[in-house]
Amino acid sequence: MNSLFELVGEYGIWIYGVLFIYRAMKSGSLPLFSGYAAQAGILELVPVVAATFAGGYLGDEASFAVAKR
Repeated sequence: MNSLFELVGEYGIWIYGVLFIYRAMKSGSLPLFSGYAAQAGILELVPVVAATFAGGYLGDEASFAVAKR
């Protein structure tokens, strides 16, 4: 588990972008892991929450727009 935290720490801000894209496409365990990493102090809580919320919201809106057409 420590090597996974080291990997997350190494990529820094890119992790938030990956979280946003992953959450926009689907829901799963990555937001849960990101929350755990934020609790452990590896990631910052506010960007994790913002990326997860924005990805979920914008992903749902995009899916609705595609399905509507």
